[in-house]
Amino acid sequence: SVSLGQSAFAGSDASIAIGQNASAAGLDGPGPTTAIAIGMNASAGDAGLAVGESASATMDGVALGQNSSAGIGSLAVGNGATTDIAVLGATAIGPNAQANADNSVALGAGSIATEANTVSVGSVGSERRIVNVGTAINGTDAANKAYVDGQITAVSSNVATIEATLEYFDVNSSMGPATANGAESIAIGPEANALGSRSVAMGADGNNNGGTEGAEAFGDDSIALGTDTRANDAFGIALGAYSQSSGSAAIAVGALSEATAASATAIGLEAQADGVTSNAIGYRAIATGKGAIAFGGDSDPADAFADSNAIGSQASGEYALALGVDTNASGTRSTALAIGASASGIESTVIGFLASATGTEGLALGRRTEATVFRSTAIGSSAKATGVNSMSIGRGSIASATNATAIGEVAQATNIAAVAVGSNAQSGGEGSTAVGRSAVVTRSQSTAVGFQANVTHAVSTAIGANATTTRDEQVMIGGAGSSVAIGDIDASTAAQVGPVDVVTVDAKGTLGRGAAASAASVDRMSLAFQGTMLAHEADLAALDQRVAFLEGELDGIDGGIAAAAALAPIVALPDQPLVLNIGAASHGGQQGVAGTIGGRLSNRIGLGAGVAANTGDGKVTAKVGVSIGL
Repeated sequence: SVSLGQSAFAGSDASIAIGQNASAAGLDGPGPTTAIAIGMNASAGDAGLAVGESASATMDGVALGQNSSAGIGSLAVGNGATTDIAVLGATAIGPNAQANADNSVALGAGSIATEANTVSVGSVGSERRIVNVGTAINGTDAANKAYVDGQITAVSSNVATIEATLEYFDVNSSMGPATANGAESIAIGPEANALGSRSVAMGADGNNNGGTEGAEAFGDDSIALGTDTRANDAFGIALGAYSQSSGSAAIAVGALSEATAASATAIGLEAQADGVTSNAIGYRAIATGKGAIAFGGDSDPADAFADSNAIGSQASGEYALALGVDTNASGTRSTALAIGASASGIESTVIGFLASATGTEGLALGRRTEATVFRSTAIGSSAKATGVNSMSIGRGSIASATNATAIGEVAQATNIAAVAVGSNAQSGGEGSTAVGRSAVVTRSQSTAVGFQANVTHAVSTAIGANATTTRDEQVMIGGAGSSVAIGDIDASTAAQVGPVDVVTVDAKGTLGRGAAASAASVDRMSLAFQGTMLAHEADLAALDQRVAFLEGELDGIDGGIAAAAALAPIVALPDQPLVLNIGAASHGGQQGVAGTIGGRLSNRIGLGAGVAANTGDGKVTAKVGVSIGL
């Protein structure tokens, strides 16, 4: 079909509408059924020809001229020429000529033919004579053949002109006609069928086997557009070859698309929406659950992540949401977002490439994450949570037991209620805790805190870098080469109540306690020491000299401490590349002053330096440091 001009409409396969508001609403069927309308507001019915402004031709009619009108099988030539729409085979030639009876002919301007099978060359009060009529050939001849031939030649010339214009257009169909049985319905196309009231069916029978129809609109107010489309229920829409809508207000748009439930919507090639109020959008997208949404197509088999089926995004759970190529949300109220994401657990949520959540209320967030059981949570690339109520956070982290928690890159919590926090931290005992990079706990109810802290004994604790337990029910503080300090021992002493004991330490660092000495034993010890001291007065005099020397050294030490304390740490200020700090301190009666300067070499590297002086020994202290962000 061809439509040229504003609001021009060509209804059938081979119809032509040329001109503003021109309408060629021909119906395809056997034989030449082309409708042609040329001119502003021209209108042509099935196999009709209308040429001229506001020209109108119904089925098999020809109307040539402004405001001309031709009824069924009739001919109207001339501005204002008309044939009654209710008569057959009438001919009106000439401006304002009228042929209003079956097979009547009106020739000449203003001529009117009102009786069947008659020819009129005038009207009442405007009669004409037929003059110079040649010899008739037949007894019933009334007109000169030359005149008639001239008229035929003129019409033929016009038809030839039109045919030359349309020589590149054709209609080829051997199928049956369209049928519009519904009230106010429209059917266009070979074997198209509009059965519902106010329905529209437009499209041919793609099978051409005589056993099926073309486009079919069965529901009231339904629309079927395209080869073998079906709109089966009220307000349904099927748009695209072989598309089908079943269910009130169901919509199927796209070749081979299907919307099979009330208010379901399927958009895209082979898209399928089977759940009530479901939506499937994309190539081979499928939404089968009530209120489900599937948005995304099927992967290309050449893609590295392509699956083995020919299905796009799927949302089969009620109120499920699947968004992305090859996504699958099969759990009730589940959500799957990103390529290949799969949420099969009830109320599960999956966000990430090829991530999956199979457990109820599971959460998988990140590339290839897995949350496989009830209320499991996996966050981070390749993180896995396979225990009930377990949680894994960090790339490659694993929480594989009930209530287990793994936080950090490749952290692992593999026993009930185990906790692993830190890069490569591992907690394998029931109720155990490993905190720190590469911290490891292998026994139950044990704790390791610190870099490479290691607990291999039950009910034991290791605290500090490289701290390692040596037996069950042990607390190990610090690793080899580490010192142990306890803050504010004076306050702790002041808080003691009642008898006190002394603390003992064996060669392996194990703490113990013993009874403190009584006042009487202390007095006896004092008398013994006095005797000893009298015997060593000479030694004490020599010692006094050495103490005096040491006191001088202590002043220097106090001064050094004051200088070190004055070296204040560099405090970074927003948007300041360099920072200068001035500090002062006092210790042991000695004073120290210092200045430090620091700056950023990059977003992750800082450099600082400082100098300090003291009143103890007058020496200068200097420092330099580098800060590196990890």
